[in-house]
This record gives sequence, C-alpha cells and structure tokens, in this order.
Amino acid sequence: MDALLCLLSFCISHLGQGDLTEHPPSVLFKELLNQGVPIAQSHFVKLPQPIMPDGLSEKEQLQRIQQLPGRSIPVEELIRPSSVAPFVLRIHDIESTLPQQPGRAVDLYFVTPGTLDQLLQADFLDQLLNSGRKDAQIQPLDQPSHKPRSPSDIGPKVGHAHIQIQLMDRVLLRSTQMTSWHRTKDSIVVAAKIDPAFNGHEQYPNCWFELKRNDGGRLEPQMTAQGYHSAGYYLKLTTMHAAEPMLFVEWHLAFAEPAAWFDGANLLRSKLPLVIQTKVRAFRRDLMRK
Repeated sequence: MDALLCLLSFCISHLGQGDLTEHPPSVLFKELLNQGVPIAQSHFVKLPQPIMPDGLSEKEQLQRIQQLPGRSIPVEELIRPSSVAPFVLRIHDIESTLPQQPGRAVDLYFVTPGTLDQLLQADFLDQLLNSGRKDAQIQPLDQPSHKPRSPSDIGPKVGHAHIQIQLMDRVLLRSTQMTSWHRTKDSIVVAAKIDPAFNGHEQYPNCWFELKRNDGGRLEPQMTAQGYHSAGYYLKLTTMHAAEPMLFVEWHLAFAEPAAWFDGANLLRSKLPLVIQTKVRAFRRDLMRK
C-alpha cells in the first residue's frame, strides 16, 4: 500500500500536477482491462472493469456499493465519513500456467471524505509521497535514454518510474513500471504495470531478491537476482453524490507470486488486511485535514 500511495502522488505530480483538464482513458489503462497482466509466459489476466464508472446517479452509486464482491458490511457503515470506517478487501487466487508461480489478485474498495481537487494540490502530493518512504522507494525516469520504447509508451500522461519495495520482510522487489493517469469531471485513474522492456536492464531491472537479517538485524539481499515481470494494477477515485465531499476508491491488482517468495506460506491473506487498514486510515486522515 505504501508503494500504491507513492505511485498516486508520483504520477499526478510528475505527469501533470494541478492539471484540471479532462483526458481520455490512457492506452495503458485500456490495455490492463482488455489484454491484461502477464501472469505466466503467454497467459494474461484481465483486470476487472471499474465497479464505480463515471456518470452514475446517487441511487446507482449506492447500488454499486451494495453489489461489491465479498461485501459483508452494511452500506451505511462503508459510507460513514470517518477515518476508521470499514473497507472491503478481497484477496483471491487467479489462474496461472506455472505451478511454481501462482497468480494472485487484490481488490480494495473504500469511501473517504475528500475531493479530486485536493489530490492535485502540491502540498498534499508531497505529504503523500513522503508518507510512503519507509518500505517503498520511487525514482522517476525522466531522461529518454533511461526508457526503452515499448508499444504502449504513448500518450501525454505516460511516464516511467523505478520502484524498490520490501514485501513482508522476505522479498526485495525491484521493477521499472510504466505509469499513466487520466482525469474526467468525475474521477482520476492511475494505472501501472511492470514494463518488460526493462527485463535484464543494467541499471533499472525487473527482478527480486530473497531478504534475510544479518548479524546486526538488518535485512540484506541473499541471492542472485531473479527476473520478475508479472504485475499490473490501477487505482480509481470517483466523486460520490453525498451531502459532503466524498470519494469512492477502488484498487485492482493482479500479479504472480513465485513460491520461493514465502515458502508456500499464506502471508498475504494473513498480514495484508492489517497493513491496508493502517494505510487507508492514514490516507483518510490526510484528506480530512485539508
């Protein structure tokens, strides 16, 4: 979640901070919906269409929340304007053609006080970017020499960033991600995927390392880098029809999880909900302070 919040602030600040102009959906976003994420070899998994499309009435928006997959919480609780309101999190397996690299998917839904314009303010973006620095590092790649061209690398709101993140203190993941964002009058969408053009790149590779603690208790990479290219996701923030400013937030992620990452342990399902809870509450508090 740290990396997701960093990516949100990175994309908007580097690809058009303060830009209030409406843009058509990015090529990358449409690619994630229509072609999908490469989970194994030639096997792709499409990300789901947004639960909350633009242009719905208040009644239709509430109906969409009622229909959230895996929802067991009353709608009244989900839309409560509070930093500690509940959220809906769904973690599930997806098909993979490689037994040693199963596919995973994460779908997150929550409502937060706030507006789209708040997300475009420089001080909020700086605060959001800095709040995720503990476990995620983002390096924007602004120079053309850093960026091998790829078929999807088109459009005015597309860029690249090299991201380094620790997963459950077990894995160090490095990836160069193609990022995009677009805005309509109702929503902001941020999309990203690992760019295969950087597989084996000398400076900004797509790879992972096993992490172990040294004698001083510090986590260090323990093995030769292993290639990794299977992750894609998008975040959509949609204005709600409500008595006070509210946003509906949804995050859809698909990725491959090599069996060597956690030795078969089900760490995501056991640890991710608490991590998400902490980050969702912090995100809400930041917006409510604006």
